[in-house]
Amino acid sequence: RNEQDPRAIVITEANVPFRIVSVNQSWEQLCGYSQNECNGLTLECIQGPETNKSAVTALMSQLMMGEEAGTVLANYDKGGRKFHNRLRVGPLKNDIGEVTHFVGVLKEVNELGEHFEGAGSKIHA
Repeated sequence: RNEQDPRAIVITEANVPFRIVSVNQSWEQLCGYSQNECNGLTLECIQGPETNKSAVTALMSQLMMGEEAGTVLANYDKGGRKFHNRLRVGPLKNDIGEVTHFVGVLKEVNELGEHFEGAGSKIHA
């Protein structure tokens, strides 16, 4: 866990239902859940009525094909505050190239119209 990283980072299992295994301090601050609280939960803990479920499904489909994926979603922190989140997700692989986890990098954005800068860039966790 890199506590100094300004990016909100979450790591999940690579298999359905993609349970959370680790978050950093920036994720805890953005989403309101501590590492202990969210360990073993799924990212449904930050989804709510305005979270675009079809965008989540499309993102997961891309991931399952081994591709990095990105989108902007409405999510909710533990207290129910809605925020828009620019999300990039990619696979973490072991030494023999097997996907073991997914890493998500979240950034709160002010408007849904904001585009991801460097959408084609790789995630460097």
